[in-house]
Amino acid sequence: MADTKKIIKAAAGAAAAAAAGIAGLTAAGSYYFYKLAIPKNSGMTIKGRETDPETQKKYDARQKRYDDWIAGQTCEDWFVESSDQLKLHATFLPADVPSKMLMIVVHGYRSSGLWDFGEILPAYKAMGFNILMPDDRAHGKSEGDYIGFGWQDHFDVNRWIYYAITKLGSDVQIFLHGVSMGGATVMLCAGDPQPPQVKGIIEDCGYSSLNAEMEYCMKHYYKLPVEPFRSEVEFFAKFKANYYDFEDCDCLRALEKATVPMLFIHGSADTFVPKDMAIENFSACNSEKKDLVIFEGSEHAESMLDDLAKYTAAVKKFVEENKD
Repeated sequence: MADTKKIIKAAAGAAAAAAAGIAGLTAAGSYYFYKLAIPKNSGMTIKGRETDPETQKKYDARQKRYDDWIAGQTCEDWFVESSDQLKLHATFLPADVPSKMLMIVVHGYRSSGLWDFGEILPAYKAMGFNILMPDDRAHGKSEGDYIGFGWQDHFDVNRWIYYAITKLGSDVQIFLHGVSMGGATVMLCAGDPQPPQVKGIIEDCGYSSLNAEMEYCMKHYYKLPVEPFRSEVEFFAKFKANYYDFEDCDCLRALEKATVPMLFIHGSADTFVPKDMAIENFSACNSEKKDLVIFEGSEHAESMLDDLAKYTAAVKKFVEENKD
């Protein structure tokens, strides 16, 4: 009996030690994911990944093309203050001919307005738009040490909307266009009451919710269970970055309250934000005027690059149908 008790105690001790070891490993792993994704200074490139030399050459050539184009534009620096007292920056490009049309373009994770919209910006200028390119918090010239993943950012975009009205006049007509995390941002904006100046919202490859995207990435890229990693990443985000509940960042819930006309765009070959999320977003949207355009074979955030003519035509049609 004594030997049995010793065996049981030893087994319990080993189990407790193993559990403690596993807990320590999961906590360390969760902190790694937190450090990888949320803080500003993680050492990741603007596109968030290393790449081979040939692809890097293409990236460099693309960036030079965008830089050359923007160098020929008249640009102004705009600033607003966020609700949590961050100084936020945006680049304003006035229309070539005085216009009351404004396109606010909202970039994706660790990116920029110029990179995510460089292909279509000339078309927007040709359509008579003024263009506003905000730098998300913790990006570009905007203050902030932590990336918002759409939730804090959508409050910031709302500030830009009202600031633009004060700058351009109450008769301004505003459209929002977001890509990837920016797509999620503008969908969250759609769930807020918007002023009548907001005429339409275009979202490209935004996720259905932050939790759903985390779950997909944990399973698809890391082959890990969602829990306890999701909860522990959320804990670190709240403790270290004064973050929100991840469940708040829910585009489906926001879209159920949407009334602004919406255009959804997605690539069928997107393996980062799967096409099914676009279908979910479209189905959840309460707007009377909405449309979904799928680009066959396009990967994440590459629909614009793959078929700019089709992309521009879809956006132009949406604008023409919804402007005054």
